[in-house]
Amino acid sequence: TPIPVASDAVVVPFVVDLGRDQAVSLLQARGLEVGRLTTEIRTDVPSDRVLSQDPEPGAEIQPGEAVDLVVSVGPEAKQVPVAVGLTQEEALNRLRNEGFQNIEIYTIKTNDYDLGAVAEQEPEAGSALEPNNVVVIRVSDGRVSDLIPNNIVGRNRSEIDEKLVSKGWTVIIEEVEIENPDDEVDIILSISPEEGTDHSLEDVVTVQVSVGPSTVQVPSVIGQTPEAAAILLDDSNLFVSPPTDCEVDPESPSIGRVYSQSPEAGTPVAPESTVSICIGVASEAEPTPEPEPEPEPTPEPEPEPTPEPEPEPTPEPEPEPTPEPEPTPEPEPTPDGG
Repeated sequence: TPIPVASDAVVVPFVVDLGRDQAVSLLQARGLEVGRLTTEIRTDVPSDRVLSQDPEPGAEIQPGEAVDLVVSVGPEAKQVPVAVGLTQEEALNRLRNEGFQNIEIYTIKTNDYDLGAVAEQEPEAGSALEPNNVVVIRVSDGRVSDLIPNNIVGRNRSEIDEKLVSKGWTVIIEEVEIENPDDEVDIILSISPEEGTDHSLEDVVTVQVSVGPSTVQVPSVIGQTPEAAAILLDDSNLFVSPPTDCEVDPESPSIGRVYSQSPEAGTPVAPESTVSICIGVASEAEPTPEPEPEPEPTPEPEPEPTPEPEPEPTPEPEPEPTPEPEPTPEPEPTPDGG
């Protein structure tokens, strides 16, 4: 009784005695890969024939698993040199110096070798291969996975490019509005997967970054009808308060339209804020005041006559007393008697 095959399993086909290319095509058509490929010098069979395979024909393996092959080569075969671990240029020079000119180059993601280094070769080093056969080298073009860096939470969002994008991850940024106006913006709040996690470079990394409160600019509704103003404000996710009246000149074009608004146009405000508008209404004409009667002139008072001043009496001068004449002194007698 045949053993039932699992629905997702693949039966390994028989590829012994097939040419190498034919065997590879058959395995790939069944959803399998070619694993380790080694050679053996044989003179009794043509070159490039499959001598053995592992797993054996009829075995059940999962899709994508590999089958190792041993392939024949002729006596003129040479030993394939080591290329793994060398740079691409170094590997090409070594293979060509050993006589292998038919070299195919592919790239591969790997954590085992640095960028630009040969990570795999086919056939393996030490295998016998005729010089005209193909040698395949696979060069690392980056890692399969890497560790999410530590100490990135709490840093500026500029670290995203430097620490994540530069390593090959696709980063999804989720912006989180801050509630406290004192909190900093453009700060990394969280990262998924967590710091230190080994994460495939083909998968995305999600980062939350702080941003300031969202705002909208108040549109200008001056000159609009109340209905049109309400529509414009609603389109900007703003509300309008019940309009008030503003008296304007009876000839003004603002009658029935928005004459003023608060906040002014261009002001950044939070979404769903309320805008006040004032609608122009014609002012009532003020009555012309009657002219006031002119006041009667106040009669000027007649000047009173200035009294003539009475002349003061001139005092009589008192007579000065006449001095008495002094007596003439007599001459003194001289000594000679005369």
